[in-house]
Amino acid sequence: MTKTKLSDIIDCILITLFVFILLFSWIKFYTKNIILSILIGIFATFLLIFIYFFVKSKKIKKTELSKKQKQLAQNCALQLSFSTQKSTINYFEKLLNNNYNITKHTNFLILKNNNQKILFAPLFNTEKIKNTNLAQLYAIAKEKNCSILIISGIQADEEVKNLSLKIKNIKIEIWDCFTTYNKLIKDKNLLPDETVDTSISKLNIKQILKYAFDRKRMKNYLLFGLILIISSFFVYYKIYYLIFGTIMIIIALLTIILPHKQKITS
Repeated sequence: MTKTKLSDIIDCILITLFVFILLFSWIKFYTKNIILSILIGIFATFLLIFIYFFVKSKKIKKTELSKKQKQLAQNCALQLSFSTQKSTINYFEKLLNNNYNITKHTNFLILKNNNQKILFAPLFNTEKIKNTNLAQLYAIAKEKNCSILIISGIQADEEVKNLSLKIKNIKIEIWDCFTTYNKLIKDKNLLPDETVDTSISKLNIKQILKYAFDRKRMKNYLLFGLILIISSFFVYYKIYYLIFGTIMIIIALLTIILPHKQKITS
């Protein structure tokens, strides 16, 4: 925890310092007045930093939480997709046994609570829930006199969702991995036995940008930017040094500001 707090303090100092240097250099370039440049630079720097941290405090906490939950939901779904159907049924039985009387079958669970009878079918061993899955499970639910049919999986075809809305005699719910996580897994301290790292190594534009804006390169960007900015005070063609120095410092600041995804494991 201490390491994280120290990192935040260093980030704040670096952002403040280099934003000030950037603003001061441009203001001095136009005003030629050092004192005025310092005063305006300090005011503009703290104004920008205040706006940045104000916006960050309002949004970042909620954003990070949703990202973590989304990643965890995907990891759980992927782990279930690599599990046997027996293991998947056993897992959901453990999740639901405190709220329902459960009758376990090979590919589904029958849940009873008061006068409700629900057929719950986890289908994580297939990429998408399809019409054929819905038709088969609807027939079983009707045979078992269930009033609700819940089909849970990684994702579902839009046709399946549309078809489920047209069936009136049994209430049908189609849950993708995110809905399943929110309704069943999120509030319970019970995850599949393992979580799988979903990161796949591919050389694409996202990976290139991730490499370019890697936080480890921040110091190099800052160093080159600072050298160019300082050099602008001693050379004749100041504008070129200011422009390229500004670009380097902006890239360095982006490596701090841009969110970095974290792998979630359990």
